[in-house]
Amino acid sequence: MITTSRAGVKLIASANTQPEACELRDRLALRLRRSQVAGRYMIRVKRMERGAWGVYLVHPASLRRFERAETA
Repeated sequence: MITTSRAGVKLIASANTQPEACELRDRLALRLRRSQVAGRYMIRVKRMERGAWGVYLVHPASLRRFERAETA
């Protein structure tokens, strides 16, 4: 399980459905594109434990572990 307290992974938004989470991801990506954060982190959508969907900033060093986890 990946939680927001782990290094390299931060929950930045959540939504009730996957399409809503993807829309949030796209809007946040546009905002972050001009910032320094965009160069260091990737934005990923993953299902959370209780059925909601989370939008996460993930550092490249933590990406493999984040993607292997069943739920975020």
